[in-house]
Amino acid sequence: MRIECLLSGNESHIDNGSLSVTKCYQKITVNILEPFHCEVNQDSENGCVEHDLMDFNEDTVVISLWIRRRGRGCDDIAIETTLVPTIPEIIGIVNDISDNRILDSSNTFTETGSMVKKEITVSDLIECESPVVEKVIPSFRSPESVENRTIHEFVQMRIEIQIGQRMGKSYGVQNDKEAPWKDIFDSVWRCILSTIERRSMRESQWKSLMWEERGIVVMLIGAGSATAIRRVTQHTGRFASTSKGNYLKIGNVSKAIIDARRPEFVPTGYAADVTKFDSNPELVAHLKWLLQKDLLNQDVFLIGPPGRLRSQIVLQYLELTQSEFEWLSITRDSTEGDIKQRREISGGTAFYSDLGAVRAAIDGRVLVIDGVEKAERNVLPILNNLLENREMQLDDGRFLMHHNKFNRLEEKYSLKELQSMGLERVSPLFRVIALGLPVPKFPGYPLDPPLRSRFQSRHVPDLSFDTVHLLCRSQSPRVPSSRLSNLISLVFALNAQETLPFPYVPVSNLERVAQIWNTVPDMPSEWAFKLLYPRDALLSDGETKRIKEFLNKFDIDGKKSTTRAVIAEDVKIPHGSDSIRPSPSFYPTTAHEEVITGLTASLSIGDIALLGPKGAGKSTVVKEMGARLGFRPTTLVVYQDMNSRELLQSRRMNEKGDTLWEDSPLVKAAREGGMCVLDGIDRVHPSSLSALAPLLHHRRIDLPDGSRLLGTDEYRMMADKTGLSEEELNKRRISEIKSSFRLILVGDTVSSLKGTRWMNSPIAALTPFVHMETLDMGEKASLIRSIVPRANTDTVATVVKFTEELTKSNDPALHAVASSLSLRRLIQIAKRETLEGGSIRSLLERATLSRFFPSLTRKSFDGLMDSMGIKDEEGKKEYDLHSEMAAVGGEGIKEGIEEEAMIPETLFYHNDHHSSILVEMARDFRLGEHLLLIGNQGVGKNKITDRFLQLINRPRQYMQLHRDTTVESLTLETKVEGGVVKCVDSALVRAVRNGQILVVDEADKASVHVIAVLKSLLDEGTLQLGDGRRIVPSSWIDPSKDNSNLIPLHPQFRAILLANRPGFPFLGNDLFGTIGDLCAVHVIDNPSRESEMKMLRQYAPNVDRSTLLKLIGAFDDLRKMSDDGSLQYPYSTREIVAVAKHLNEFPDDAITEVVKNVFDFDRYSTDRLDTVEEVFQKHGIPLGVHRVSVRVAEVMKIPSAIEIGRWRKREGREMIAPSVVEVEREWLSVPHSIDSYTKSSTRSELFTEQHHKIELPFGPNQLGTDLTVLGPNSLLAVAVNPSQMYWMHGEKEKTVVKFDLFSHGAFRGAQNDEPIIRVIRLDEEQALIHEETTGETLHFDTKGWSFSRLTSKAKGFMDTLNRIAQPMFGQKESWKFVPGDRVASYQKGGTRFDLLDRQLNCINLVLPEPIDRIVRVDGDTIIVHSGASSSILKEERHGWSLTPIEMNLEGQVNIRTTLKNGDGKDLLFDATNCYYAKSDDIGESPILASLRPPLSSLSMVDKGRPHYLADKALNRIDPTRNIERMGDDIIVRITPRFATPKEAVGKDESPMNIDGFLEAINTKSGEVAYIPVPPPRRVSYAGNRIARFTPTNFVMTKDVEEDRVLTLDTGGVVRSFEISRESLSKSFTQWKDMVEGKGKEKDRVEYTMKTPNRDMLKTPTVGKFDPSNAPHHGGGMWAGGSGGYNTAGLGGAGGPFRLDSGNDVHQIPEFAKRELPEHILKKAKELAKEEYAKRLKEIKMSEHDADAYKSLWERVEGNVKHVREIIDGFEAKKKERVWLRHQTTGDLDDSKLIEGVAGENNIYRCRQDKDPDPGTPQTKPKRLRVCMDLSGSMYRFNGYDKRLQRSMETALLVMTALEGKEEKVKYEITGHSGDGPYHPFVVKDNYPQNDKERLNVLRNMLAHTQFCASGDYTLEALADARKTLSKDEEADDRIVLLLSDANLERYGIQPKSLARLMDKDDGVKSYAILIGSLGEQAEELQSALPPGRSFVVKDTSQLPKIIQEIFDANIL
Repeated sequence: MRIECLLSGNESHIDNGSLSVTKCYQKITVNILEPFHCEVNQDSENGCVEHDLMDFNEDTVVISLWIRRRGRGCDDIAIETTLVPTIPEIIGIVNDISDNRILDSSNTFTETGSMVKKEITVSDLIECESPVVEKVIPSFRSPESVENRTIHEFVQMRIEIQIGQRMGKSYGVQNDKEAPWKDIFDSVWRCILSTIERRSMRESQWKSLMWEERGIVVMLIGAGSATAIRRVTQHTGRFASTSKGNYLKIGNVSKAIIDARRPEFVPTGYAADVTKFDSNPELVAHLKWLLQKDLLNQDVFLIGPPGRLRSQIVLQYLELTQSEFEWLSITRDSTEGDIKQRREISGGTAFYSDLGAVRAAIDGRVLVIDGVEKAERNVLPILNNLLENREMQLDDGRFLMHHNKFNRLEEKYSLKELQSMGLERVSPLFRVIALGLPVPKFPGYPLDPPLRSRFQSRHVPDLSFDTVHLLCRSQSPRVPSSRLSNLISLVFALNAQETLPFPYVPVSNLERVAQIWNTVPDMPSEWAFKLLYPRDALLSDGETKRIKEFLNKFDIDGKKSTTRAVIAEDVKIPHGSDSIRPSPSFYPTTAHEEVITGLTASLSIGDIALLGPKGAGKSTVVKEMGARLGFRPTTLVVYQDMNSRELLQSRRMNEKGDTLWEDSPLVKAAREGGMCVLDGIDRVHPSSLSALAPLLHHRRIDLPDGSRLLGTDEYRMMADKTGLSEEELNKRRISEIKSSFRLILVGDTVSSLKGTRWMNSPIAALTPFVHMETLDMGEKASLIRSIVPRANTDTVATVVKFTEELTKSNDPALHAVASSLSLRRLIQIAKRETLEGGSIRSLLERATLSRFFPSLTRKSFDGLMDSMGIKDEEGKKEYDLHSEMAAVGGEGIKEGIEEEAMIPETLFYHNDHHSSILVEMARDFRLGEHLLLIGNQGVGKNKITDRFLQLINRPRQYMQLHRDTTVESLTLETKVEGGVVKCVDSALVRAVRNGQILVVDEADKASVHVIAVLKSLLDEGTLQLGDGRRIVPSSWIDPSKDNSNLIPLHPQFRAILLANRPGFPFLGNDLFGTIGDLCAVHVIDNPSRESEMKMLRQYAPNVDRSTLLKLIGAFDDLRKMSDDGSLQYPYSTREIVAVAKHLNEFPDDAITEVVKNVFDFDRYSTDRLDTVEEVFQKHGIPLGVHRVSVRVAEVMKIPSAIEIGRWRKREGREMIAPSVVEVEREWLSVPHSIDSYTKSSTRSELFTEQHHKIELPFGPNQLGTDLTVLGPNSLLAVAVNPSQMYWMHGEKEKTVVKFDLFSHGAFRGAQNDEPIIRVIRLDEEQALIHEETTGETLHFDTKGWSFSRLTSKAKGFMDTLNRIAQPMFGQKESWKFVPGDRVASYQKGGTRFDLLDRQLNCINLVLPEPIDRIVRVDGDTIIVHSGASSSILKEERHGWSLTPIEMNLEGQVNIRTTLKNGDGKDLLFDATNCYYAKSDDIGESPILASLRPPLSSLSMVDKGRPHYLADKALNRIDPTRNIERMGDDIIVRITPRFATPKEAVGKDESPMNIDGFLEAINTKSGEVAYIPVPPPRRVSYAGNRIARFTPTNFVMTKDVEEDRVLTLDTGGVVRSFEISRESLSKSFTQWKDMVEGKGKEKDRVEYTMKTPNRDMLKTPTVGKFDPSNAPHHGGGMWAGGSGGYNTAGLGGAGGPFRLDSGNDVHQIPEFAKRELPEHILKKAKELAKEEYAKRLKEIKMSEHDADAYKSLWERVEGNVKHVREIIDGFEAKKKERVWLRHQTTGDLDDSKLIEGVAGENNIYRCRQDKDPDPGTPQTKPKRLRVCMDLSGSMYRFNGYDKRLQRSMETALLVMTALEGKEEKVKYEITGHSGDGPYHPFVVKDNYPQNDKERLNVLRNMLAHTQFCASGDYTLEALADARKTLSKDEEADDRIVLLLSDANLERYGIQPKSLARLMDKDDGVKSYAILIGSLGEQAEELQSALPPGRSFVVKDTSQLPKIIQEIFDANIL
């Protein structure tokens, strides 16, 4: 169809980028082609129009003009174009009227040809068929006079003639005032329009259609078939308002501008901005391209970088063309129900409501689809057919049809028939404009090819530099031009990077940033750049460093002005209407004021985002700023699963069951002009946040209910344009966004959910960002002191400095810990410190959960606190539990049955551990804190909580969270009653309202985003509920307002959250990282041993204490193994209580069977069960022992005692006067350290005399020389090389205090620097440490851990002169100590004799003859041997008497020492060549002895005898050190193997496993037993030195328990031996009961078991291999099956070898295996051996190779399995399925109950594996390089400490633990030696594939150490590794593991050099493991290297464990 018309008025021309407006008359020829494509030709001739030919066909509808005569002359004529619908029926109507009908004023027709009036409405006429009118001849030249007429005149004449003829009259062309048909025609047209209006309201839901009479209607009707009004409606899409003669012309492309039917759907105020871009041809080109595609009826796709530019262009175009539009924002949650139709309920009836896409198609609007790349796959294809064919099937049964096809159907059928078929016409004006980002440069899903092919695309790049600069310059006149230019240049330079691309910098936001900068021009350039680019949340550490280089290049100044920046005076700042004042509790700092200034300046321009570290005070600052501006900010906490719809509106159901939409707090604030804070934008999905782009960019947004919000400016222009009032606009669902409304987005820099940077480029382009940095130390300290004025200044400074040190640490683990110590947390610590000082370290440990750190991180953390002197005050703090509880008792809580019923009551046994926790909780309650209790399972979190509430008498509300807990269920409980969805308050809301305690159990099991909604409740006291209500502080309640939707927060409300510890194996969500600093954290650990014992005694009072001690010890070890990663499961108090209860009720049950109730879970994990059994066996519980085995020493008879001599006193008694010696004490400061020891029972599978052993942490070269027992649980042991003392005491469990005697200079004067140290007990609190070669003596007091050197001026054992130079050769007699009530000391060959009592009073005796030996009889009687004579030295009243005696002993018998009984009656003696000797008294009594047979007559255990243990050497050994008397009749003596009869060794024992014996002689029964003592754990080559104090490798002392002795071997192992036969018998009975139980033989169970089918047994074979690896069980055909026979597999019998196919295992009974015939077993073994040989041959591995590999593998197997288990555990956690919502099948989604009632389909959810979000950076592997020290020294000293062997074990651990994990960890193993720093053995991506290849790697390493040159390249190897890994961009973490010889100084390497290299900041983490013993250098080296990242390994067996810890802390 073609129209020509003359236009006049203002005419817009856009040509070549310039805009001009002229007043003229022009001719327009419009060719309207289907579907409605206009080709426009223009003629600039004014005042005349050519007579063009106009052709018509049968489908033509011609639209002509309204003409209004305003005056005479062309200048007075205003011709306005209107596309008015006309139809052929009009001719029929006119014909009928001319015949017999008259149109009256009521718009009805009345028949005049009849006597009866019949009213016929226009609708009746429209529905009827109309006669076909005559065709218009296809020419403008008709027989009538047409000369000198324009086409308009001709058109007018034709219609006049045609109508006039039908009326029976003929009129020529005449003045319109004279036309008689004018009034009739106008009335007809008005009636038609009125009908259209009524029909439209009913069928298409249009509200109104305005029509205005403006003159004569001139129409040319084309010939064609009858059509209905509906066709006309949808054919044109426009009605009845004019465009005032305007059209859009861009270049040579024009389009007539047609006024919209619904002008409120046309954007307003955007086209006015087009003049900004007059000089920009790119924008003009975009608009022209859109116009071209519009004329071509093509849908378009604008693609480009994030920002507002693309949507701005679209809105401008829509306004220029006066096009109505629908806006559809796409997110990941968009479904069909958000695009096509949605079901609603009204009046109990469900109906479908058309949504944007459908409305746009029917009403002829433009559908703008924003964010196409965010749509999940297979969502947008529902639009494919609508895009391609303009067809769509709707859910309500209607079908959208292309208008051409609909027209053709309308020619045959009536509109009513078509409507009854559900057909709807798609308007030809319907267009689609899609907006999207290029993927994959930006995050998102790539376009589906079918969808993509339906669009015409255009790239919309950023504006050019010149344009941006011009715009920014115009917006920021106050900012220096150079600074602005530098900023813009930086932005374009960053976006232009290709080699090292940065995330996109949003150019479109530069204009807004310039506006903000203009308000505070004093701000530095870097501040403006941060506004534009949130680099802290967007960039990685490496990118941040690189971008700083760009800042320097472009002179972006980061220095702040010395004066505070202020906002310019003329800046208009929005103000709210709330009458609130700034909080008096806000204490401003310089940094906070700067942030407030930046926020205020930004809010003067628009919305803003605030980012900063967690706990930096963002919420507080926003609240304060809002108060200053008169706002009370409304906080909307967003969470991960919140979709864009919930950000704006939520769907509700009223009491009648009707669905309705309720505004969110954000929309309410927009309508009311308030301030809304969107808190947690780091948690919400980016696509949901992007849906706010229209609001943030253009101040307009479309809501889910179909309404639209417009900014104030656009809203008012809309009202002016349409002439509609505010009420009318609101009825049309157009509402105003008040100008004072502001939206503030608040988020953490690092996501609390992901622990990573969460920002992406689309989010960065939404709005400017103000950054809130962490306060500096001074400001933090000042702020804390202001808030907590009572806080200790030094404590605050220490805590702040400690936090700063963590932040600055290069250790990533410590740096991460710093986030736990937020400003809010530091304030909490300061408040707690005011209640009770001296506990700062404990508060810091609680605040950071350091208890659960990986061991390496914990070491670094503790090391930093130690270095800063942070410690708790010593001494136990006293408290009164009841008074503490009373201080927080419930006051102001209403009473009643409900409250009383909610107060918990629980069985609770108090102990010190739990009571102290209750007190700590009460103190935090006093401060108003919420509580977070974190711990392992079963530690008593619930018990403690219930007991706490019981004590303070407070009711509780209880919630237990889980995986499926949703935000809705957390706050509301939804139910359906009578078809109506109702919301009931959850426990949370009830607790808030009633002031009760909310207990949230398993808080870490719910998704973090769920628990995160509590943030605003716990922090600010506000929370938005799902039903529209809001919890607010009670102070917010205004009685004068409607508060029905407000729930006041009760002041007594508190929350207690219970959660398991973070990390493996719980793998809960990061609750602590999300809301941890909003609560006072309490770490609930298992009780101490004392507390646990106290508790168990109350639960199990009848269980023996020793049994409970064993259980406690075993469980304690298991927990520690769980903490250090050796075990996965953390065994808790709950399990041990259950075991104790069982034993208490059923004492006859074997303890080994009872503990299986806990450990049968581990039955099928062999390694784990072996570990558990080993631990229990270590503590004396024979778990895993299935039969009773006993090996005790055989008892042998000894000769009866015979008289061998008599005591006789001789004459010559003399008195010796003692002299008092003044003892001087030189106080020493002996350094000490705390270490741990291992205590284990030795009665595991075998019952022996040895009860348990204790392994002290001796160094590799240390020799144990003596031990003594001070009292219960207090033991001292001394060692040399170096000289140290070890003290085990009961104050700390399994800890030993190590005192470094050598480092202080003690005993350094010993002979040949080989001291022999002895320790002598004075009493339970004092001991002497004596060095025998010098006589130097130290006194040790356990009370103060104090040491003093004892000296005197008298000659004696305290004579320090003896410490001077000793002879180089020869042997000087040493000083001897004789223990007793008073310690005796003498030097062999000397005459002086000293006695020292417990009070350190000393006397000195000078004897007449040199002393050979002293034998103590009792406290006041001593035998002195001098040469061949002996004397009795006895204390008397007036001095000491010395009486000569003679013994006249037979044979070679000499008495060496006396063994006195406690009652003083019998004397037993140690004598040579005797088992024992005894006498009644020393006087005239006989001496009896049991003589030993001659050695020559005996066969000894060891025939050889070391040369250093000749008789002369043995005689030099102090006999008091090697013999003890036990009770009345037993003597225990150390006996070497060469002096022990061969019969002492059992048949199944090897003498090589025995170091010596304890000879136990029972003098009463005349028996002897030889108890074997195992050899030391390390072989010592210092035999000569050891022989000076013991004939074996151990020494002995008596234990406090009379029936036991303790031995200490030279390797540091203390062993306890039970000697008494009576005691052994009792212990055996108890041990046997633990294995078998009491009365077990009484139990009998009879049953019948099905006998396995032995007929299936055949010759063993490998079996067939199933290519599908399907599970097979019970048969005998397939290899890899289970539960069958004959073939290789698992769980069966008769197969040749084990073969695991990875399928489930079916186990046949064990007895079935035992019943296999011998020939089957033999054949199976032969076949297994053959297959093993084949396997070795496949990998070219000999049996010798296999054995070598196995020997290494067995040492690291446990570590490898542990590492792999944890890797698998974390991978399983990452692969954990998630809930996918909006499904059509699955579990009903409670949050979509309303949709379900309404009848929607996608109301289900299901668990599925979640694919990564589009654009999520691909998880990059970690890079690991292990640099092994393969220097010659490793080979040389391997025989010394196995360092090379351990290194190779380390390499094997790495290769096997990471096998199959190469996609997660890319590793390489290199070596460094004297040949250079880099020798590759395993290179990246070329890993050993089997045992043979791994063994070859180890062999190559061994060979390298054997043949390499000497030298050291440790530093160079580390530097090369760091350099190489730092360049690897394809890794997300880089780790270097350096193994090296520890003796760095040997090669001139300073520890500081290594430390600097390790601390280098290049993105590489390095760990140094230094092997070797350095003596004093070890500590120095350890202190110089970074704590937690360096290890000095003295015991190379620690290497695999250290590697495991490093893996735990980094790789996992």
